Amino acid sequence: MRLAHDEEIQIVGRDAELGRATDLLERRAPALLLVAGDTGRGKTTFIRAVTRHARSEGWAVAQETLSGAHSVTPTMTPGDFETVVRASLGLSSSPAGTTLIEDLGRRAPVMIPIDGYRPNEAFAGWFLRSFLEPVRDSSKSIVTLIAERREELDDLVPVADETLTFGPLAQAPIRAHFARVGSSLAPPLGDTELEAYVTAGQKDVEALGALTRLLALTSASPARARESG
Repeated sequence: MRLAHDEEIQIVGRDAELGRATDLLERRAPALLLVAGDTGRGKTTFIRAVTRHARSEGWAVAQETLSGAHSVTPTMTPGDFETVVRASLGLSSSPAGTTLIEDLGRRAPVMIPIDGYRPNEAFAGWFLRSFLEPVRDSSKSIVTLIAERREELDDLVPVADETLTFGPLAQAPIRAHFARVGSSLAPPLGDTELEAYVTAGQKDVEALGALTRLLALTSASPARARESG
């Protein structure tokens, strides 16, 4: 997958999870999708891929930037959340007296990606009772996508429509990815180089895109060109 400005989104070994996320969007119903996993498991890249797909299918996406989702921090208030969501969807001049849920319903289908969820106690209670519950009751196509470590999502898991758990990625799909990319280089990646990239990619799945771009730059370098000559 590629973003509009040609930045490649590398999704490796998560085809099943991506399929479950896109299936959820196809239902065109209110939903909560959770992506749980430790740092470096590919959650941020996954959010970018899902939101890119949603945009291509006509969804309005509440993002700070094309590739940057909102985050919920311990200092965020319900008012802060409503303000940033409205602003990112161009809803800041909504008619007086309308609720955020009503305004989102008018813009539906809408996706709200949240990359990082560490709320304070008051916000967590408000989010469950005054945001997620009314969204579900609205029957509108409003999907909230949240990525965070599993322990931070305990209160949301019981009400989620899908919880995708991102554990360590197996070496096989990473090796296949770099073998495919490396085979187009001149000279192709050797076994030692390939294993180094596999090890680095497994350690931090979020770095797969950067490592792939590094390979492209390496292939164009004078040193590698001399190796192939």
